Amino acid sequence: MQTPIATRLSRARVAGACVVALLAIASSACGELTPGAAGYETGLQRRAQIPFPLEGPHLGELATFGEHVYVANSFDSFTALRLGPAGALELTLDRPPTTGTFIRCTTLAVHEPSRTLYCASDRGAAFAYDLSDPAVPRLRKPFIDDPELHVRDLHVDGDRLLLARFEDGLWYAEIAPDGDLGAPQLVAAAPGNVHHAAADGARVVAMTAGSELTQLAWTGAAYEARGALALDGPPLDLSLRDERVAVALGSAGVVVAALSESGFKVVHHVHPPTVATSADLDGDALAVVGLSGIFLYDLADADADDEPRVAGFVGQGPWGYTRAGAALSGRFVSGDLIVSDWAYIDRLGVALVGDVHELDLPGSVYARRGEEVAFSARNPGRATLRLRVENVAGEEVISETFGPGEQRQMTLAPGSIEQREVQELYLYTELLTPEGDAIPTLEDSLRVVLRADGGDERPAPGQRFPTVRYADQDAAVQQLPASRRFRVIFHSQDCAAMWPEILDAAWLARRDALDGGAWPLLLSAEDIELYGYPARWGVEDVARGHYLDAYSTPAEVSEFNAPHEHLYSDMFLVDELHSGAAHPTDYLVTADGVVEAVEREYRGAYPLR
Repeated sequence: MQTPIATRLSRARVAGACVVALLAIASSACGELTPGAAGYETGLQRRAQIPFPLEGPHLGELATFGEHVYVANSFDSFTALRLGPAGALELTLDRPPTTGTFIRCTTLAVHEPSRTLYCASDRGAAFAYDLSDPAVPRLRKPFIDDPELHVRDLHVDGDRLLLARFEDGLWYAEIAPDGDLGAPQLVAAAPGNVHHAAADGARVVAMTAGSELTQLAWTGAAYEARGALALDGPPLDLSLRDERVAVALGSAGVVVAALSESGFKVVHHVHPPTVATSADLDGDALAVVGLSGIFLYDLADADADDEPRVAGFVGQGPWGYTRAGAALSGRFVSGDLIVSDWAYIDRLGVALVGDVHELDLPGSVYARRGEEVAFSARNPGRATLRLRVENVAGEEVISETFGPGEQRQMTLAPGSIEQREVQELYLYTELLTPEGDAIPTLEDSLRVVLRADGGDERPAPGQRFPTVRYADQDAAVQQLPASRRFRVIFHSQDCAAMWPEILDAAWLARRDALDGGAWPLLLSAEDIELYGYPARWGVEDVARGHYLDAYSTPAEVSEFNAPHEHLYSDMFLVDELHSGAAHPTDYLVTADGVVEAVEREYRGAYPLR
């Protein structure tokens, strides 16, 4: 039996102490117990984690300037950090001073010669910041002030700012020596609904909503197409380094392609068990950031017919006894990997000679009181790992060994845990060496939420989904449950944490590969049809509905749902389950109206049930 949890909360042995110092300088890591024995090194090493210090963290895309890192905050502009010595990470600016204008940033780009940071978002104005002091950027002025401006991605190519503007296409603007911009020009050589663009100084790659890549070269007067590549998967991110592009495609994995004068050549396609939201390259290192964790691949360690070796894995969320994050962006900086995880920014050391020393674990599980509790875990690496689970009394209730790449479901009998609403089970992962040693590598927790029968709100698996109404995309009143299998996805159109899930679920559903043939139903308080959201994101073929829009929801809907007009918060949000953001809480509902699963961690094609 382990020591009491109150004592264990102060644990940490990671070649040093678990420290979050004053002045927001964080180093070392909570929860990870790195083996000291020779030959057993983790490929991704927790060095520092900064929790966002203000209310409402919505951290997304990264941009860098030397040792400085900027993280877009869709709730309030951006956050600035600096890489310190010995793996430290320092918060230099939680957010720029308020100007009385709400500034939303979902994408950032830096022009180093003029020391300018550009910020834009999926709606409204775009802004420029002065980096004379890169630790504390100052607002210069809006460079575009247009309520109809919708920007998915910004990128700097030499002295040109690229703007991926959804169905309006790819645009560029010349950057003056002081950072001011010329008039935006359409890039005719990259047509379509453009979601992303990246450059490496020699080439530009643009990606559309259909994951079609176009290689572009600047001729001195315009961009010219130099080849195309059609990929299969939702378009979530791309990065371009040394004439190689890494493309994050959600449940379809990550494609690495080499650029040539005539086009692209795919050289690697990896399939980490996650929804890949971001990817980056640094020599032979490929980092894959996913909603549920971060993977490191050694591209030099691959047979002709095999994927490269997974050299490291770290779960998402805070380093400690919870898993509550949504990792959205990652970039290599000075040999380390910086990751944006919605409410946290991580600095991870990289060792391609390493291996995976922890399991991919759920953060929480929802079940009916008095019944078995089932959950799964996955070993994403090639080492053999053992998981031991203790209940709140410190009694071991599970001990399972996971071989390389193995996923196993485990069950807890009602008598092995307390029958209360919320409790934490304590998880201990051990590396089993060929010499027969069991080396502790990670301490974690699993939150178990049990629901008693009775009442319509927040049904658990095995219970009936309550009858509610909504207005669909054609303004017709519909009712749930319906006579088909649905994954009901409650969302808000401005929630950047939901964008990867919505695109990924739609892509899987089109291939009849979402949750055993389920179809996604996007339910929102607002009527997203009024704002052009479906066309912008390429989900016009997905079922959609609204239930509380002041302009278009029929009175019949709100009257029927009363007194729970706020369906998500009143009836379906299971706040006790861990999640990075206020969304999601997804319900997988059978054609018979029975809840099959309730999840606040979207894992796409790789659920842990």
